[in-house]
Amino acid sequence: MHLKNYKKVEQAMQDTAREMERVKAEIAAASDPRVSKYGGTGGGYHLLNDVESRADRRERLAARYHELDRNRKQMALYLRRVDRALSILSEQEREIVRKKYMDGGTWVAVAMTAGYSEGGCQRIAWRALERIAPVMDCDVVRPWWCAA
Repeated sequence: MHLKNYKKVEQAMQDTAREMERVKAEIAAASDPRVSKYGGTGGGYHLLNDVESRADRRERLAARYHELDRNRKQMALYLRRVDRALSILSEQEREIVRKKYMDGGTWVAVAMTAGYSEGGCQRIAWRALERIAPVMDCDVVRPWWCAA
């Protein structure tokens, strides 16, 4: 389970959306007929004329756009899955899991803000992780120090 990646995935999704807009604008610019020059010489010796060059660029940009869109959809699925999993937890469990696994806090810091001992927070967190693991389609490996 990779809850620690949640914020990175959120940021990556925003970056991907910006990149998709940039690529979309480049596709539109490469498709603009006012920019193309017609009547150039054919592409002998593996050289492309301006029209062929723009068509090749549009194809590469379209492939890049589809790749970015596929990645964005996978990131959105991950974020929805984590949000859905966290929604089944109590507010207390959700805060402990967020502070430890998503924000990267230490057990001492989590315990201080939650008002429990470190061991108590660890037990609450591991029980919460066991409950959300099936929703996230993953397994939780209980560490040796966390008794049932």
